[in-house]
Amino acid sequence: MTKLGRFLAVSALAALAAGAANAAPITYDEAIDGDLTQFMSLTLDTGVNTVTGTFNFLPGDNDNASIVVGPGKRLVGVTLDILGFTTTGTLSLSEARFGGGLYALPSVTVINALEATLIEHGVTLATSASLDLFSGDLADGRYLGGFTGGIATSGSGTLDVAYRWTYVVDDATAAVPAPASGLLLAAGLAGLGRIRKRRRA
Repeated sequence: MTKLGRFLAVSALAALAAGAANAAPITYDEAIDGDLTQFMSLTLDTGVNTVTGTFNFLPGDNDNASIVVGPGKRLVGVTLDILGFTTTGTLSLSEARFGGGLYALPSVTVINALEATLIEHGVTLATSASLDLFSGDLADGRYLGGFTGGIATSGSGTLDVAYRWTYVVDDATAAVPAPASGLLLAAGLAGLGRIRKRRRA
């Protein structure tokens, strides 16, 4: 095989390997994957990553995850969807105070805090809600997202919140578009075909 043939073959294989190397974005669901324990570490990949679960205000439940954005990637959006509530007793939403939000680690720098009560963010027991906690460009690193604690100011019973965190991750550098990598592969294979024809002739 000539140098050109070897180059084209290696280029075609590299294009295939680059496509296969990308892992899929995570889809973590407490109902399937188990309770989101305090400070569990989840590594995000390029695309839309979701963490779905239920947070129990009372008794206190910590649904926190250390979110890892790997080298060469950036966090560009974080949304918290409140999907619904389950209550027992006389506890109301305004009485279940909690902490949480989105923080940078290890400094625990606040990016957007869910302070005091969901009701202050326009959420009621009768409605679901979507809260945009971040939109911008955060470099690779570790972040903390989740709910912490739960204290009843009055009333009694339990209050469970079904939620979904959505983390959108992009590549930090522009990747070769899929059509271009497909063209590279096709060119490499066509080149190999021509080289083989010449050798047979």
